[in-house]
Amino acid sequence: MLWWLGLQLFHRLRRLSMELELARTEFAGQHELHPTDLRALVHLLDAARAGEQATPGWLGHRSA
Repeated sequence: MLWWLGLQLFHRLRRLSMELELARTEFAGQHELHPTDLRALVHLLDAARAGEQATPGWLGHRSA
């Protein structure tokens, strides 16, 4: 029965992932952002929160 719980968890995580992707796409569209622009923005916000210096090269490595 343990495999059944693992399968349920897998399906719930897959559904959550799809819902988050739809929300991200909707947000990007509302703000006229391309999905890659939104990913770059998230990386820049993460860098600011971590106190890291974000350079074009740094961002390029994150987005690859």
